[in-house]
Formats: sequence, structure tokens, C-alpha cells
Amino acid sequence: MALEFSKFLMSLSPKEDPLGALFLIEFYAIRAKDYDWFIQFAMGFCKEFGINGSLLAQADVLFTFALAKAIKLIRAKVELKIVETKPFKNLTELSHLHPSIILTTAISRFPTLANAIMAVI
Repeated sequence: MALEFSKFLMSLSPKEDPLGALFLIEFYAIRAKDYDWFIQFAMGFCKEFGINGSLLAQADVLFTFALAKAIKLIRAKVELKIVETKPFKNLTELSHLHPSIILTTAISRFPTLANAIMAVI
């Protein structure tokens, strides 16, 4: 229900997002276990609304994206293991990579946030 309301808020003004629904959507998508939807949303948001760049350039979205992909693999009973990092040209290519590479990218791009997360755990 909260995810659907956040989607509604976002649909009112997706480019400007005056109510900050984008910050709610990722939390509620994970909480609702709607991993596939969140992955598609994160990958297609900027393209769909004609915004330059990638939603994955935001720290919170990138970490949540890695989490969603990892949970999706775990649910498919695929063994999670560290894989060799592969070069990529831009953040939109991350969608096809292993969650460990996405997480490594998130940590390297946003080390302060990674430290803050580890301090809480």
C-alpha cells in the first residue's frame, strides 16, 4: 500500500518530485519485496522521463539496487559469490552485472555512506 502511494506521488510530477517520493519508493519497494519492479524502475526512470544521467548515480539507489539484485538471485537459489570485476562504461550497464560488482561500485563511489552503514551494523 505504501509503495503504491509512493508511486502515485511520483506520477504527479516525476521530473521535479516536489514531495520527495523518490526517496520513499526504494525503501517501500524493498519492504514490499517488489525487487523486479524496483530494478526496472531504477534502470528506466531517467530514460522514461527524458532526464539525462542515471538514477543509479544516487548513492541510496545504487546500494538498494545491489541489494534487490542480490535478494533476487538468492530467491532463485543462485549461489552468491564474489566475481571478478568487469569494466563498464556507464552506470546503465550495471543492470547486467553481478550484485557483488554493483556493491563494489557503490562502495567505491560512496565510501562515506558505506562506512556509515557499517557503523550501524
